[in-house]
Amino acid sequence: MKKIDLENLSKENKKKIIDGKLVADQIKHDLKRKVQGGVNKNLAAILVGNNKESKTYIKLKKKFAKDIGINFFDYFLDEDSTQEEVEECLNFLANDFEIDGILFQLPLPKKFNTQKILNYIPPEKDVDGFLKNTLYKPVLLKAVFKVIQEMNLNLDNKNITLIYNSDIFANKVEENFTEKYKNINFKKILFNKNNILKIKKETKKSDLIISCVGEKEFIKKDFIKKDSSIIDIGVSHENNEIFGDVDFFEIIEKVKFITPPIKGIGPITVAMLFENLIDFK
Repeated sequence: MKKIDLENLSKENKKKIIDGKLVADQIKHDLKRKVQGGVNKNLAAILVGNNKESKTYIKLKKKFAKDIGINFFDYFLDEDSTQEEVEECLNFLANDFEIDGILFQLPLPKKFNTQKILNYIPPEKDVDGFLKNTLYKPVLLKAVFKVIQEMNLNLDNKNITLIYNSDIFANKVEENFTEKYKNINFKKILFNKNNILKIKKETKKSDLIISCVGEKEFIKKDFIKKDSSIIDIGVSHENNEIFGDVDFFEIIEKVKFITPPIKGIGPITVAMLFENLIDFK
């Protein structure tokens, strides 16, 4: 990704950027105070295989745990591990009364049955909020609402468009948005390259766009109306570079608020994982 050089942006454009690291640090400070006040939790993380990005995410979460003062136990399993071996590890942690939360880093190598494995996580330990019967709100959904709070958006009678490639996530977003905001026009559009014009038709009249696709910078300036806001969740890779769904530099002049593709919603999502863990009674 082109480096987001904040120094070269105008003061006006700098104000439009939601700094995910700053927001996450504020949450981290609050959680650290709770731990210092006597909250004692243990988190176990499992990583299967050698996915470089997944290893990075585990390191970030381990650092966050260390920063706030909770115990973090990581379990690394080779890609050659069997389905039964992964299930056995999860079953052990599920029944360990000292483990309060289980973080299972996705994606799994393709040979594994992901849903069968995740079903070994008890609802009370599903800190990511993956499961249908989870006792936690999904961390990505919580991060979206936190960003909206930071944007200080009034969504009454506003048009919101969600562009997605996962039905499970899209349905959760729709359910929570329509419950939280009674007077909104919420549209969700499943992304594929054949319906770009349909997507564009909706986004051009949207006050808030949430994109969670993983398609490199497909949202351009002519996709949006002036002073709309964008939450860019999608991540894609090309030539060892990271890209968002939004062409950040082309759009920045036109938006009211935007999350950048790096240090945007990602750090907030990590913080919400630990908020789930610490605040669970």
